[in-house]
Amino acid sequence: MALYAYGNFNNQEIAYGAAFTVLFFLFIVLVFYSVLRNKKINYEDNKSNERS
Repeated sequence: MALYAYGNFNNQEIAYGAAFTVLFFLFIVLVFYSVLRNKKINYEDNKSNERS
């Protein structure tokens, strides 16, 4: 997919490269959000297990 976007970017079709870049950054943000959220859930779960 990246090669397709790069090929279109070289052919002066900048919208493909821009769309791929936006999707790439969205994916990276979602990955970081999910990792942080899972750490928080895991921390809260461990904390509640210690009380039991």
